[in-house]
Amino acid sequence: MHEVETKKPERKHANNTREVLWYGPAHGFWVGAWDLPSFGYTHWMMLPDAPAQILTRQEQAEVDFNQWLQATLPTLAGSDLDAGNAALRHRLHDAFVQGALS
Repeated sequence: MHEVETKKPERKHANNTREVLWYGPAHGFWVGAWDLPSFGYTHWMMLPDAPAQILTRQEQAEVDFNQWLQATLPTLAGSDLDAGNAALRHRLHDAFVQGALS
């Protein structure tokens, strides 16, 4: 931990969300912007980077389906499908996602 009086945080000390961990006797610990005015905080320290976005099972199934479709049936991966191909794509999508989520 660093004392605010002797070393103020800079952008290079912030994590990927531009935050550091602040501490003050009246407030305790608080995660806030690295360039926050001290507001009674006496110490600060660096924080690890926030993790990359984690996809839900549904979102991952959508990604997997689109990759599978592009690799297996690229003609159905386009957006300008006739009614028959759109219906086929929809049925394949439903079956794929249902299987992925079961």
